[in-house]
Amino acid sequence: MRLFDIFKKQETKTITKELISLSSLANVPTKDYFKDNNQVLMLINLYKKEYLEILIKEKVLTSKELKSNKLQNELKMIHNLIEQNTLADELFEKVFFNEEDKVKALIKLRKFAIYNEKIITLEEEIVSRIIALKEILKKTFLNKQKRASIINEVNNLTNTFVILMNQKEILKLCLNNYGLKCFAILKEKDKVKEEELIKMRKKELNEYQIQVFGKTIYKLNDLNDIAKVEVALEEYVYNYKSQYASLWEEIKLFCYSIEKELSMQRIDYDKVYKKILKFENRCKILYEFGKNIIDKEDLKKLYRLKFKLIINQCENVKPVLINPFVNEKTSKLELETYEEKIFELINTLSDEKTGVNTIYKTFTDKSFKLINLLKKELQVDGKYDALDILKDKYKLNLLIAFANHKTISKIMEIYKLIYVKKSDYTEINFYEPDFIWDEYLPLETINELKIMQNQTKDLDLYLFLKKYYSNNFKEIYYLPEGLKKVGYLKESYSGDTKTPEEMKEINKFVEKFRQNMTGKIVVFPKSLKYVWGDLIGDTELKALRLNDELECFNFNFTPTSNVEKMAIPASVLPFNYDYHMQLRSKLKEVYFLDFKKSCFYNNIENLKSVLGPHIKIKRDKWCSAFNYELTIDRIIILDNSYPNKIILEKEECQMTISDFKETDWKYQVIKHINNLILEKIAEYPRNYYTKKLFGRN
Repeated sequence: MRLFDIFKKQETKTITKELISLSSLANVPTKDYFKDNNQVLMLINLYKKEYLEILIKEKVLTSKELKSNKLQNELKMIHNLIEQNTLADELFEKVFFNEEDKVKALIKLRKFAIYNEKIITLEEEIVSRIIALKEILKKTFLNKQKRASIINEVNNLTNTFVILMNQKEILKLCLNNYGLKCFAILKEKDKVKEEELIKMRKKELNEYQIQVFGKTIYKLNDLNDIAKVEVALEEYVYNYKSQYASLWEEIKLFCYSIEKELSMQRIDYDKVYKKILKFENRCKILYEFGKNIIDKEDLKKLYRLKFKLIINQCENVKPVLINPFVNEKTSKLELETYEEKIFELINTLSDEKTGVNTIYKTFTDKSFKLINLLKKELQVDGKYDALDILKDKYKLNLLIAFANHKTISKIMEIYKLIYVKKSDYTEINFYEPDFIWDEYLPLETINELKIMQNQTKDLDLYLFLKKYYSNNFKEIYYLPEGLKKVGYLKESYSGDTKTPEEMKEINKFVEKFRQNMTGKIVVFPKSLKYVWGDLIGDTELKALRLNDELECFNFNFTPTSNVEKMAIPASVLPFNYDYHMQLRSKLKEVYFLDFKKSCFYNNIENLKSVLGPHIKIKRDKWCSAFNYELTIDRIIILDNSYPNKIILEKEECQMTISDFKETDWKYQVIKHINNLILEKIAEYPRNYYTKKLFGRN
């Protein structure tokens, strides 16, 4: 026998002994153990083929080509992620569990099943690769370097297998214990609430998938799919966390720049808010699916900036309503941060250093009462509830407005901007169908109706603010916003005759309106569309402002009305009873807005409803001619078609169209008035003086 062959035979015996010894120690199964397991046998052949291809391709074989480290890293990752899902989990630090906790437990049970499957799969791969490499060592002629590399690879895989077997029982025990805890949480469940929470979690995970993977890699049909996505996100964060090393530095620079822009009051809120949300999603993924990557306090800094940015919008000149930004999707950490900020704002109300008591100089001696009324308004059963304030649009905006030292007029705007559902206020009589209202009404309207109906029990703060705010607007009364239609106010109720008691009540309600309007400039709300009934009655108004979107209005004022000027929107279609306004009316100026688009342009009937009662027709003493007089001092036409507003003085209105050129801006208006007069005098016997007076053939 040649020396080389003797040496080779001796070396092979030594290697085989070493391998057998290590395999025995690790209890690595042999191929015979899997003789009935076709799946493992297929894996062995697959890996054997893979290794043989590498041996042919590579001249020099190293561990890099054989890739055993990949399996070691995967084992390490699985171990760390299972540990992350079990050790020091806040879910089991609680005594009582809500429905959200139960959903989390359901998902975790499925995640444990996935990780357990991963361990089994990893174990099969390691064993299959070891068996495949051993077969190659026995049956394939290899040079010394390649043989040594394969032996080293077998040892690496065997060591990994030993670690896996040592950890397998520990992990199994850990998962079993955790699983039992999960089952304990799930004893009682609210099926409806559970489905709602699962739906929300699906939506959140879809957003995370798009953020991380650029698309939804899993369709979320059930809890198993949710668990798969969570595992995929945990693995992603584990493998790529190094890419996020500079994330917080980027966030800190961003926060610094925003703080600077906020102090200078030049900031694009929408753009910045979107950027914050983007940062927040990235941080939330790292915080939820990673361990010790994003610090809790760092994430809270981002939430504090978000809170500051939201409430800082109140610093604008115009009132800005802050909508509640806490809901079911808000994380516990985010909610905790916001609650801290709410209590900070509450503390500023009593802190003399903030100057809250001196900011409202209007009150000086009454500021203490004002702050106490505000505190009472914010409390529930005598205590502050930060979550209640965060979810309540009214309380949230009230607190922010006071904390930002807003003027009373700005604070009063809150009541105008916050809308509530009418049907939620069953204690208020809206006197329908005589008065028709929008489905949602501003809080101010609700409060005003309560005052009119003597329901002022919980309106202490509103009444206090209104008293001082109203001092600046003594001459103006705004009809409540949300009022859509005022009906006939006659003795009809849903087609049936009203009882005397019902009539008495509706008359009381109408009388309250009239008391509020007396001697005031009355402003119609933008919601008002139809005024068919005589809401104004014999009320002595100082002025009347119709809203732009008013569609139907009765111009038949009673003679005691002090309305001297009236602007008539183009949208108005006059509505009249079978009588005209009496000539004692004090109306002196009529403004027609956007005249060419109005119903008065080229329409005698509509023009008659406004101007008719103000034209006197008289015969001369010989009854041979007619004269007329316009009791209104001037008619003013406002229209984008005209270069300037057209003012027709009383004397001009008494001229005939023959005195104007057809190209004259005033021609159409005079033509209408002339036609109106012709209609009036049609009641008298016609003669040639009529033609002569009006230039008609």
